[in-house]
Parts: sequence; C-alpha cells; structure tokens
Amino acid sequence: MTIPRPRLRWIVVATILFVAFAGCTVGWIVETDLAVRIDYYRLVDEHTLVVGAETEDRSWTRVTSVVETTTTVTITVRELQAPIRMGGTGVGGGGIELIVKLRDPIGSRTVVDGSSGEVVALTRCLPPETMRPECL
Repeated sequence: MTIPRPRLRWIVVATILFVAFAGCTVGWIVETDLAVRIDYYRLVDEHTLVVGAETEDRSWTRVTSVVETTTTVTITVRELQAPIRMGGTGVGGGGIELIVKLRDPIGSRTVVDGSSGEVVALTRCLPPETMRPECL
C-alpha cells in the first residue's frame, strides 16, 4: 500500500515543522540557562548543606552539579529564565536557598562555586542576615 501524494506532503511538512520547533526550543534553553553565583553556604549537618544565591525574578533555579574530592566540594547552580514575563517589573529577583546532600561528611573540605571557581563563604546565620560580619 502506498501513501497518497497529498497526504505524504502533509507528513513531510509536519515533520519539518516539528524539527524546526524542537531546534528553536533547544536553542532557547541553551541561550537562557545561566550559571548563578553562590553567595554563601550553611551547614545543616555533616552531609547536608544549604547554598544561597541571588536569582532572577520568575526563574527556575536548581543545583546542576556536585563534585566531591578529598579537599573540595564543587557546587554549580544554574537558572532557566522564564520565556514570557507576565506582570511585575521583570528586573531584580530574590535570594533562594537550595539543599545539597553530600556523599561523604563535609569535614574540613572547602566549598567552591562551580561557575566561578571561587571559594564560597560559610555562614552561621539565617537570611536575611547571612552575610553580616558576625555570621561569617
């Protein structure tokens, strides 16, 4: 059985449109998935950290990588920005805290921001006072 020529054309057009849409979607994700600087971390217990970061308004922020070595714990946080911003100013954002579970106890290891390579500050205070001198 053969497919009639008009129907075959519609199948080809639909396939081309699907591939174009998928390509645009992947391109948008790659373009708007940005690294976020980690401002501080706080210890919950030997295997659990809370990392704090500033994010954009209406974005999906998540921990994308945790790499543990004998001397460091490297954590990478990324945010995917919303494609359509409804209402609001569209600028600024707020702080967010994300939970990170470690395989091994933190011990004396250093926490490093995976996006910048900088050492992350340890704090003992809860937001919004996390970066006060007496907390560090």
